[in-house]
Amino acid sequence: MRSIIIAAAIVSSLGLSGAALAQEALTVKNGMLVTSADGKKLGRVYEVKKGADGAPTAIVVINDAKMATLAIGTLTKADNGVTTSLTAAEVRKLK
Repeated sequence: MRSIIIAAAIVSSLGLSGAALAQEALTVKNGMLVTSADGKKLGRVYEVKKGADGAPTAIVVINDAKMATLAIGTLTKADNGVTTSLTAAEVRKLK
């Protein structure tokens, strides 16, 4: 318990949120499996888009023969790739 409090204090003093730390630790590569929030396999990472600073900003996945761009903030690490916080139906509506 004490180590959790110390870690929280360090994060707080650095001004970083838990989500920001999680995103820094997330590594996304072409070919990784992408799964939806409702557990459906969406496809594989086709492209990793990067910002001016070189940090990943989004991924492109081919889903139902269409390319869908998913913001990096919707992704979390999974055992077999990454999972998006979007459902499969939401991803189908993206361009």
